[in-house]
Amino acid sequence: MRTRRRAGLVAALALLLPLALAPAAHAAPPPHDDLASPTPITSIPFTDDVDTSEATRPEDEPSCWGGSSVVWYELQLDDEEYLSLSTEGSDHAVAMSLWVETEWGLENIGCSGDGEGGTTFPVFLGAGTFLVGVEALDAEGGQLTFSISRAPAAQDISLGPVLVSVDRAGRATISTSIGCAAPGGVWVSGSLSQKFAGRGLLVGTGDTYVSCTPPSVPVTFGVSADNGTFGGGRAQLTLNAYGCDAWERCDDASLSGRIGLSRNR
Repeated sequence: MRTRRRAGLVAALALLLPLALAPAAHAAPPPHDDLASPTPITSIPFTDDVDTSEATRPEDEPSCWGGSSVVWYELQLDDEEYLSLSTEGSDHAVAMSLWVETEWGLENIGCSGDGEGGTTFPVFLGAGTFLVGVEALDAEGGQLTFSISRAPAAQDISLGPVLVSVDRAGRATISTSIGCAAPGGVWVSGSLSQKFAGRGLLVGTGDTYVSCTPPSVPVTFGVSADNGTFGGGRAQLTLNAYGCDAWERCDDASLSGRIGLSRNR
C-alpha cells in the first residue's frame, strides 16, 4: 500500500514540476509603445484605455518629463481646432507632450502639467499632423485613460443685476453676478461717484477676482471713497468684468449708469 501511495505522489510531483519551473508570463508592451507606430486618432471625441505597465521609453524618444514609459498617438487636423487633451481617470501620475514633424526632426510645441490620477491639457492647433506622447511618471505605469475632445463654446462674460449698499462707516458694497460660458477666472472692478452739497464729489474704486463656473457666480466687493464717505441716495456706477477660459479666449462686459445706494441700518 505504501509503495502505491509513494508512486502516486511521485507522479503528481512530476506533473507539477514543469509548471513550477516555467517562466512567468509577461504582458506585451502596448502596440503604440513605439514612436514609429502611434495609434491614429481617427475622430474626435476620442478615448483610449490601455495598460501601460509593460510600456517602455527608449533613450532616443523625445520627452517633456523623462517619464518611465510613453505611448504615442497621431492626430491629423484639416483646420484649426481648440481641443482638450485629458488623462482624467488614469490610476497613476501621467503627463502629456505635443510634437510636430519638421525638416530638422520632431519639435516640441507643448507640455502638460503632471497629475496623479490625470490632468487636462487645453491646446489650440492649426491644420497639420501632430504626435501626442503620454508619459507614465510612476516607474510601474498602470491603467491609462487618454481622451481628446473639442473645447466648449468660447468665453462669454455677462453682468447680472446690481445692488449697492452703504454701511454706517460710509463704505459701499457692490453685489452682482458674473455669467460665463466656460470655466475661468474673471476680474471685476467698479467705481462709484456721489455728489453732496458742500462736500463736493466723492469718488471710490474697488475690485475683486473670482473663479467662474457656468452659468454664473455671485460677486460682492467693497468700494471706499478716496475723499470722504458714501451715503444714501443716487450715485454714478461703472462696472467692468474681464475673463478668459483655459484656451485664452477672452471676453468682457461693462455697464454704467445712475444707481440708488441703500443705507444699511
